[in-house]
Formats: sequence, structure tokens, C-alpha cells
Amino acid sequence: MVATKRAVTGDQKLLRRIRTIQQGLPPLVSRERLGSFLVRRMQDRFDRRVNPDGVRWKERSPNTPGNHPLLEKEGHMRKAIGVLGGIGGSGMGINTGAGFRIGVRSVKVQEKSRTVDTAVYARSHQLGFKKIPKRRFIGISDLDIKAVDSLLRREVNKLMKA
Repeated sequence: MVATKRAVTGDQKLLRRIRTIQQGLPPLVSRERLGSFLVRRMQDRFDRRVNPDGVRWKERSPNTPGNHPLLEKEGHMRKAIGVLGGIGGSGMGINTGAGFRIGVRSVKVQEKSRTVDTAVYARSHQLGFKKIPKRRFIGISDLDIKAVDSLLRREVNKLMKA
């Protein structure tokens, strides 16, 4: 019999870490605060044009029209980054393992003669599509897990000093 290794994703690591720290304690950080914290980290990656692991995105092809920064023609996609509502929710996102999803909300934007959905466009860059290279910014990295760990530890220290 061959043993198989089960891949562990960032959201699974984050959930395990949160459960370990919060075991037997009152809630340290609300979902809203944790969601805002992770969304700010994702927006920061978007602004720095790096994937969740800090690797820079592939540059725009010289044949692509426009002189605006990558994925920032009007700023609609960045503005749509946030906590996604509902189980399926409307948008392109990932489960955080903390009871909510983060990603790009589905917002219909009129561009010249067509309507563009921010979530569909985000998916094209997140996964790569036809001539669009992968430019991931949605995800949870080991650095995000360490940052959440640090946030939770600070909250524990506050409780211990009180």
C-alpha cells in the first residue's frame, strides 16, 4: 500500500493555528476585525503587485494597450477586495478557515461598450486565462498566518495584563 500525503492549504493552517491559540479562551479577535486584517494584507499585496508568497507579478506585455499600472485602469477591482458574504457568495475568493471568505466581490462595471464583472476579471488573473498570465493576490500565505498568530498573541498579552 502506498501512503499518500494530504496537501495542507493556507486556510487549513490558519484554522488550526487559530483553534490552538483560542482553545479554552474567550474570543480574542472578532471575525470582523480578523476579516479586515486579512483584507488589508490582500490589498497590500495587490498594491505591491505580488502574490501571497511575495513573488512579483509578471509585467504587462508591451503589446497590451494602456499606460496605467497593472490591474488599475479605474481601480474597480481593488475597491471590490473585501470579506465575501454568504456561503457561495458572489465573488472570487477563498475560505479563511475562520468562518468567512475573502476575495473580490462581484461588481458590474461599465467599460466602453461592455460590462465587466470584477470577480470574473480577478479570476482571470488569479488563475491565468488565455493570454493573461497568473497574477495571484488572493490567498493566505505563511506570512499571513504568522501575522494572525502575532495579532492573537498580542490580544492574549493584553488579557494577561488586565
